[in-house]
Parts: sequence; structure tokens; C-alpha cells
Amino acid sequence: MSTKAWRKAWNAAYPEKGRARAAAYYAAHHKEKKAYYAANREKLKACAVAYNAAHSEKIKAHAAKMRDLGLLIIAQRWGDDVPRCRADLTPNLLRHTCEGKLQVDHINGGGSKDRVRKYRILNGTRSLDDLRILCELHQSYYAILRGDSTGGSDSKS
Repeated sequence: MSTKAWRKAWNAAYPEKGRARAAAYYAAHHKEKKAYYAANREKLKACAVAYNAAHSEKIKAHAAKMRDLGLLIIAQRWGDDVPRCRADLTPNLLRHTCEGKLQVDHINGGGSKDRVRKYRILNGTRSLDDLRILCELHQSYYAILRGDSTGGSDSKS
């Protein structure tokens, strides 16, 4: 068993000890890491820019794959085998035919606060009850129906 596999199995078997170990490591090394980043900020940024430029296609492909997988998981929550616009879940949205890319709609608002949504959806820690898929047209139309002047999916109340 590799060290990585062993550590993963140990953390799964003893989650509290794993969290305590991680917290202790963070407390011991946080100041060092912060000082290193401050001293080498420009160098680290240049490395990140170079890496992103050299691997842009790979990064875009991975992001698209994760987005599609997240949409599929949400679609399966609503009983669909493939992602589709679920405007049928809200009255008066089906007056127009679907148009544009599929997007995740936060039914109860709060989408801008949910930045890590896709990772939490993929690892199963995010509830899917307040998410659905809408096309761009229905997403905008739904915002107008709610009186959201910014056009986003968050309620502004």
C-alpha cells in the first residue's frame, strides 16, 4: 500500500484524529507559509501564469468535464438521465422555448455565496434540493419574474 493510500485509509478510519493532525500542522506552519508567500509573491504568480498559459486547453477541458458532471448529478436529482432545462418546475416559465447554455439555478437564491458548489456537488456534501437546471433564457426570465433587477439568480431581499 502506498503512503498516500495508507494516509487516506487512516483518515477515513480516524476522521477526528485526522482533523486534529491537520489543525496542528496548520497552526505550526501557517506563519512560515505566509512569510514564504510574501517574500516570493511575484515569483509564485509568474509560475502560476506560465503554468496556466502552457496548460490552458487541459484546464479548460477539465473545467468543462467537471461542469458537465455537476449538471448530470443535478439532473439525476430531478429524475432526468441527461441535463435539460427544468423550467417546468416553475409556473409561467414555459411560455418561451429554451435557448442558450444550461446553467445551475439556485431556487432559494444564494448562488453568489456558493462558490465551491461544483466540488461539493461532486463529492456529495451539498444538498441538491434547492438546485435545478435552467437555460440562459429561462434563468433571465425567472429573475425578471422575481423582480431581480441585476439579472442574477440570487434573491435580493
